[in-house]
Amino acid sequence: MNAHLPGFPTDHSIIAMTSRPSKLNEPSYKKRRFLTLALTCLGSFGIGLPACQPNGNSAENSQPTAIAVIEPPPREVLIFPDELHVEDESLNEFVIAAMKTCVEGEYDAFRLIWSAREEPMQRGEFDKGWKAIEEIRILALEKVRLTPDKDQISQTPELVYALYANVKLNADLISPQQKPEREAISMIVNEQGKWRMATAPKKMRSWLKKLVAPNNHTTTQTADTSNQATPITSHADKPK
Repeated sequence: MNAHLPGFPTDHSIIAMTSRPSKLNEPSYKKRRFLTLALTCLGSFGIGLPACQPNGNSAENSQPTAIAVIEPPPREVLIFPDELHVEDESLNEFVIAAMKTCVEGEYDAFRLIWSAREEPMQRGEFDKGWKAIEEIRILALEKVRLTPDKDQISQTPELVYALYANVKLNADLISPQQKPEREAISMIVNEQGKWRMATAPKKMRSWLKKLVAPNNHTTTQTADTSNQATPITSHADKPK
């Protein structure tokens, strides 16, 4: 029998110590080691865990604030002042629709609003004069009495309207030879209860230009003997 030395463990106690389970095999240690390896892998791939959010709203507040972009309102292409409108609202609506047709460059639709008494302008002329429109400003809409030519069967004066507009084109979309701004004077007639566009006689165009000329407030009637345009009312005399 071996002698027992004071302070030195017996063989039985040594066996008990060496047979005690290692901490490496404990479940809690394995969980901690697995978590450590998992965090290390996530960090190596650049994947981070979200920070602690005390109030639950910090993540939302940290998002960049979206800035609303306010676009300017579309520029008005057709300018038809209210003081130039006539009593007949159907005529005002026709002027707006006709000018819109020109702005959109719809030649087929343009032919439909043209008078049956004459052929409308050709497509090439229409495209040259009404393409790339930047602005149409109505300057005058006058009711006139048109005296027929002497060779016409009916000599009854016809009540028509003279339309005067200033047309601006986009200089970047037209040829260098084409003027970016021009005058457009047309005649509006009533055919079978429908308004139609027509070519204004030369003398009507001259009269209307003088009427709209700056600082010209005369309302004197013209003295033409054929295709004369006799004003019925001036802007000042038109009922409101």
